[in-house]
Amino acid sequence: MSDSKENAADGAARREGGVPTSSRPQAAPQNVFDVKKLQEERNPRDLKMLLLDLLNGRRRHRQSDFFKIPGPMPRSISRGNLPKLRDGDYWVAEKSDGDRFVMFYSESRRRTYLLGRKFEFLIVPGDFYNRMFQGEGDTMLDGELVRETNNGVERTTYLVFDAVILKGKKVSDCKLVDRLKCVGNAAHMFRTARDQHTAPFAMQSKTFKPKRKVGEILSGITRDSGSHSGHPVFWFEENRSTGKRRNMNDGLIFTPSEGGYMQRKLPILKWKSSDLQTIDVAFLPPAKTSPSAEISSEQHFDTDIPP
Repeated sequence: MSDSKENAADGAARREGGVPTSSRPQAAPQNVFDVKKLQEERNPRDLKMLLLDLLNGRRRHRQSDFFKIPGPMPRSISRGNLPKLRDGDYWVAEKSDGDRFVMFYSESRRRTYLLGRKFEFLIVPGDFYNRMFQGEGDTMLDGELVRETNNGVERTTYLVFDAVILKGKKVSDCKLVDRLKCVGNAAHMFRTARDQHTAPFAMQSKTFKPKRKVGEILSGITRDSGSHSGHPVFWFEENRSTGKRRNMNDGLIFTPSEGGYMQRKLPILKWKSSDLQTIDVAFLPPAKTSPSAEISSEQHFDTDIPP
């Protein structure tokens, strides 16, 4: 990928190139969002069929497809699939410690949903996202709900990392760089909405880097030395055009550039810190003069994430 395309993709994912229509500070949602209190759609089968047809084509779907989240699931990195990661065209992002949900806006029902791991349709309260997405067709995004600190304000945020369709424009078969442009557009729509303070939760795009720049993502991950919990706690912190933000971290995620949203060519791969699990893949921290990091395969137990 050329430097110009790489910069465009990075900027699209983070919306660094997007200029807000107002220079006023971001307003944070007023209440803490509790997904457990959401009402569930009673008759979602027609919606499930719509999404399964969108993702898999109009074929006969397996019964199990109706009871799991409609999207690709990452695999853990192992010695067996390490060559695919080394040789394939991948992009890397931090793996947030949050709850994954697919966000779906139905134009026909004028209603926004969060789709959980069992393919349940949870109704997003209020009318903010309905108004934001309405007018040109359905919208389907993939992301996770996290607790983040944004410019010193703690809030619940839907951190978007992929897109299937945005306001009627289908991008599920496009390259990752083009899907990330839609991700950036969705986040920009939220950021420039004057009534964003009425949203039940915020929306933010996730930062992606080419695989060779994994060191830049690693440099934002730190271990919480003050944590007294029974397991190590990690944080990811970054500076965005909108300010400084951070959220709890659970490792790294690698997404193929080719193959579309459903990833029929290469698998999506995940890596956790060796403090979180014993794993046979290590990411050696980059030298201060280089943003790259080396991928090795060996047994280890100490964390390789630089302090």
